[in-house]
Amino acid sequence: MAMQAETIEQVIDIMDGILEEFKNKKSRLGFFMSLYRMVTVLVKERCDEGNFFEDNDRMRLLDVLFANRYFDALDAHLNGGTPTKSWAISFEMAEKEELLILQQLLLGMNAHIALDLGIAAAEVSGGELTPSLERDFNRLNNLLAGLIDTVQDEVGAVSPLLRYMDKIALRADENFVSFSINIARDNAWKFAQTLAPMSPENRVQKIIERDTEVAGFARNTIASTSFPFGIFVWFVNLRESKDTLEIIKVLSNDDSEKNIKKQVYRLLRRVEEQGLDLSNRDTQLFRIPKEFSR
Repeated sequence: MAMQAETIEQVIDIMDGILEEFKNKKSRLGFFMSLYRMVTVLVKERCDEGNFFEDNDRMRLLDVLFANRYFDALDAHLNGGTPTKSWAISFEMAEKEELLILQQLLLGMNAHIALDLGIAAAEVSGGELTPSLERDFNRLNNLLAGLIDTVQDEVGAVSPLLRYMDKIALRADENFVSFSINIARDNAWKFAQTLAPMSPENRVQKIIERDTEVAGFARNTIASTSFPFGIFVWFVNLRESKDTLEIIKVLSNDDSEKNIKKQVYRLLRRVEEQGLDLSNRDTQLFRIPKEFSR
């Protein structure tokens, strides 16, 4: 299957094919692929509905540019090439069972948001990052943040101690996830601001420098198993399933997709009822109490 898309529908088709391969090979790379496919489906549905983003055609194009960078990196990894450092560490760590499922999801999100999203935003901007694009950029990232609790609920089916820690840790895991996403999101926009006025040729060195920074954050923070975070990782990992195929199925089956979409859309409706503005950088979708998404 070709690893480049021209439409958001093709992005989803390619993801479906890749996910089936990961299931057949029982590859832990399927964890992030399951999450990313769900994000793409949600973005497509919001574009199709027409009242979430300001420019739906622009967001579809952004999604395609964004996804193609992941497909390029994955193709390089699977075929002996050299992906970006950010993706290389994500792919490397994907096969390490000492890392939690949640960490592996975050490694993929870190590479894709902190590096790829800024590049895609600069490319779609035509050299000018308009206020409209920034607002849609924030809406996109808030939609992603809204998946935190809902996806963790599904992960809890194969990581029971994570669900237990979610109840007793006062949302510490959500705060860590949101911290990682917010850092990636803010740096992605700053990076896009740096790249947008540059020619494609002049962007190359900046991308290399940024890639090194993102990979360093991934290795030293997200993939950390050292004290004190390592205690949490060790404890949760005691009961976490090591059945790769089961985990992928839990994260990607029809029931999970329906549950995640239902909870995210309930959460979005609650946001609208409260009059919150998801185009604002300071609106934090994950801060809405969990019971409102039930």
